Amino acid sequence: MTDEPAGRAHVARRASFVIIAGLIVGLVSGLALGVVWWRLAPRVDLVVQPGVSYPQGYQPEGYLGAAATSRASARRPPKTW
Repeated sequence: MTDEPAGRAHVARRASFVIIAGLIVGLVSGLALGVVWWRLAPRVDLVVQPGVSYPQGYQPEGYLGAAATSRASARRPPKTW
């Protein structure tokens, strides 16, 4: 006589405990990270008008200037071989 059905039941029970523990850890850590993100994420105030919405204080010229400056500073020096 062997205890093969009892062994399978033990393995199945243990596997279900591992799955449940993983789900609980994932849920708790996801909730904690969600709260941290909610508190630390940048907020953008929107101006909403009929047919259009845009961020308050929107300055596309500033974005263009920042992009040009970063592009200019990111250029690699020419190769001198």
